[in-house]
Formats: sequence, structure tokens, C-alpha cells
Amino acid sequence: MHIKIMVDNESLTSETSTFCKWIRQSYPDVKISIPESKVRHQLNDHSLLLPLVQLVTELDLVNYLNLTLEYMNFKCRGSMKSDKQNMELRAEVPYGNNGELKLFHFKGTADDFSKTVKKFDPNAFFRGD
Repeated sequence: MHIKIMVDNESLTSETSTFCKWIRQSYPDVKISIPESKVRHQLNDHSLLLPLVQLVTELDLVNYLNLTLEYMNFKCRGSMKSDKQNMELRAEVPYGNNGELKLFHFKGTADDFSKTVKKFDPNAFFRGD
């Protein structure tokens, strides 16, 4: 799998470096590309804002969602029950013969993301259901 970190609003999320480091340590076979010398936004709450990524193939989306679910569990372990863990994730995936990009976007709680990943149907997603 190849994950390309994308610049969004001329910057990267503050989570970009930690996320990429975790991927390299946990999944050394995953190739990751990061733009150089970009500003990073800093969050000071319990939100997990993952960088906008572009994936190479349609099949990478399911793998990427499972990878980010594992990362979310890694980041949220040890959190207090009263801490409401919110997250946002966006991934662009080429689709079809013309290379059109389809955007997967999730914004919500960590629990909702976990449920979304478990019931995710790539066929329905790419059909637009």
C-alpha cells in the first residue's frame, strides 16, 4: 500500500508526523510520502485530526481504514472515559477508468468510526450508495 499525505489549506495537521512515524514502525512495508516544509496546525483538545491522504488503488481504502482504526485505538488507549474522542479522516481514492478521485470523509466520535469501519462496504461506497 502507498499512502500519499496531501497538503490541505496550505498546511498539514499536527497529527501528521506522529501518524507517519507510527505507520513506519507498525507497518514498515507501507510506503508513505509526506510533503516537505509545510506548516502544521496544532490542536489542544482530544480531537484526532488525521491528514488528508491520497491512496493509489481502490483496494487500499479498506486497508487504510483498518490501519487508521488501529492507530485511533493506539492514540486513545489510556484516555479517561469522560474524554470524548472526536476524529476526522479524509482519503482520496482513484476510481474508474478515468482516474476520477472519490473522497471518503468521516467526522465524528471514535466509537462511531469504529462502527463505520466494521460495517464499511467498498462496493456500496464506490457505487455511491
